Amino acid sequence: MRAQIASLREYGRLGRVDAGVSAAGAVAGFYERRGFEPAWESTGDIESLADAIRSSYHEGLRPTDYRLTRIEQELQAVRSGRQRSDDQQAALDILLTDSLIRLVNDLRQGKVIHQPLTTRWVFDARAGATEPAPFIEDILAADSIGDAIAAGIARGLRYQRLKAQLRRHRILADAGGWPLLPEGPTIHPGSGDPRLPALRERLTLSGDLQDAGSSSAVYDDALQAAVRRFQTRHGLEPDALLGPGTLRALNVPIEQRIDQIRLNLERARWVSDAQGADFILVNIAGFAAYVVRRGETVWTTSVVVGETEKQTPVFRSTMKQVVFNPTWTVPRSIATEELLPKIQRNPGFLARGNYVVLDANGKHVDAAGIDWRVLSTDNFPFTLVQQPGPSNQLGRIKFVFPNDYSVYMHDTPARHLFDEARRAFSHGCVRVDKPLALAEAVLAADGWTRERIEAQVESGETRSVRLSRPLPMLVLYWTAVVDDRGTIHFYEDIYKRDAAVVAALDRPVPGVAYRPD
Repeated sequence: MRAQIASLREYGRLGRVDAGVSAAGAVAGFYERRGFEPAWESTGDIESLADAIRSSYHEGLRPTDYRLTRIEQELQAVRSGRQRSDDQQAALDILLTDSLIRLVNDLRQGKVIHQPLTTRWVFDARAGATEPAPFIEDILAADSIGDAIAAGIARGLRYQRLKAQLRRHRILADAGGWPLLPEGPTIHPGSGDPRLPALRERLTLSGDLQDAGSSSAVYDDALQAAVRRFQTRHGLEPDALLGPGTLRALNVPIEQRIDQIRLNLERARWVSDAQGADFILVNIAGFAAYVVRRGETVWTTSVVVGETEKQTPVFRSTMKQVVFNPTWTVPRSIATEELLPKIQRNPGFLARGNYVVLDANGKHVDAAGIDWRVLSTDNFPFTLVQQPGPSNQLGRIKFVFPNDYSVYMHDTPARHLFDEARRAFSHGCVRVDKPLALAEAVLAADGWTRERIEAQVESGETRSVRLSRPLPMLVLYWTAVVDDRGTIHFYEDIYKRDAAVVAALDRPVPGVAYRPD
């Protein structure tokens, strides 16, 4: 064993045995910690590991990533009395430990986060991680490896509900899935269409139509209600019109929905350590924000997020303050690319929008004395600051949480945007439909009632209020979530991120390939 670990430390592979190790550093540290003693002398422990690896399928992972076939072969060899050399026995022991460490690591932190794909994400993969060696020792000492892993890795209700939906959808897929509906004209309430029987079957299988007993030849009230439920679950306008958008969502194959659940289980693993009892969550793809208390959603609101060209980033932070009647310091890119042409066309734009102009030293400059015609994106020595008021682009309330992207949540005067089902319109910040209610939810512990909040807004005074109990903040991108009633919602992949995640999730793990000796 000592020789094998020395080879692993020096060359990153086992000596004299053609087998790779994917977690070489952690494996070597594990055996050095235990004085190079073998860890897998009990056949029962190996069988328990095989069971735990098989169970990874229900987490949306691939059991083949953890050498399931090899382990099952080894168990058969043990039962048949096959003899092994000391080198072979030591190598097998190491490979079993490597499989367990990899399994624990992927269940705790996610598989994909270790790959180059996730350089865009800013979550720390090691945040809150348990030191692997003692954790693995504790797992091996337990009666059941699977039970010990489950007990040692926190999983919130959102994860468990999504996992239950993965099982449900796989059972449905094994039974044949759901039918696809032919293309055709929009089906209106009260009209007839030859596709209605297939529509009833489709909505019954997905749970949107509770009673499929009707055989009405027209698009009746019960079927309309089921379509509205389906549309709501898929982020569509719940208008009961069976048009192209709804038809596309109905015709997504169940296998694709299964992959969508799997990849969002993976995203949940990336942040499992960040989800405490109380936090605020923004789901970019779902255009929604939630306040969670004691693990349950107590309040939710619609939000507007960044457009495709100016995507809202994924990050974690802590909400620390609320600003009433904020000013807006216009980012240079917006000032030069969007506002400058408007000013050049109409010099009264600044006064109408309640903007002030500052020079490089932060001093006020009379806008009337500036020749705006000679300025450009490369020649703009000013800063524009919009003063508080109903036309302010941040509205009347701003929610501040430090981050590297200058992103915050805020009110907006553009209320009409919340009437849209697909709300990707901002420059990256998160606009809130119900900002006063959100302020009430986060400031309640500091004695702020709704009446006090409204009075502060009406005063017109700019005021920053620090939260005595700052709230963890998660800005995430989940295209499949399960609500507190157990209903699954699928959302459009507006930023086209899902395919890369599922491809990485299904990519074989380097170092686990095995050629029989």
